[in-house]
Amino acid sequence: NNLVYNQDLYISVFTHENFNDLRLEQIVDTVDQILIGSRFKGISKVTASGKESFQGMRQYSQMRCRYNIMGLYGARG
Repeated sequence: NNLVYNQDLYISVFTHENFNDLRLEQIVDTVDQILIGSRFKGISKVTASGKESFQGMRQYSQMRCRYNIMGLYGARG
């Protein structure tokens, strides 16, 4: 259908290495609780597409979360 689109939303989470007490996982879990299942300007609910660690700034732990949103062109949300 040419009126429906899929969009990926990426959220990058950074925590300093001084806070190496599972804080990164706690933040990612909280973001998941907020986003997954919510309606974010679309006709369907937000679904998780994956998580991956990535190399970025020194002294920081980093995680990139990907969420999928399906929407309808011209719909107001």
